[in-house]
Amino acid sequence: MTSSNFDWSDIARAYSKGECTVTQICEQFKVSRSSLYRQARIEKWPKRTYSNRYEQQDFLDHMFCVLNKQLDQVDNRITAQGAVDAVALGNIAKTFEKLTELRDANKIKPKAKPKNGAAAALRELLAQNFERLNETG
Repeated sequence: MTSSNFDWSDIARAYSKGECTVTQICEQFKVSRSSLYRQARIEKWPKRTYSNRYEQQDFLDHMFCVLNKQLDQVDNRITAQGAVDAVALGNIAKTFEKLTELRDANKIKPKAKPKNGAAAALRELLAQNFERLNETG
């Protein structure tokens, strides 16, 4: 197909909306990436308004789940050898705070409402584990 056979107005609309990746647009309209980018340059299409907000939200939700699993593992193995677990808890606490800062800075709300205040529960569990480490150390 030559570039004149494509419906560039539909492609431009999909491109500027930013709801799909460029690869998905190319597949949908059966156009190569180089043709799409060339046409965008020729017609001076507006920059994509794609927001990675949803990807950030997915990432943060996933990271909070991973963090919770790590905390459960540490919680299950706290022993008299608290030094290793203290380091692990310290890293988990730092990661938790950083994730919380990222979420708040980007004003990202979790997809689903946290069950029973998951963030507060995670903070409480961290505090309890630190307390137990102090008692054993």
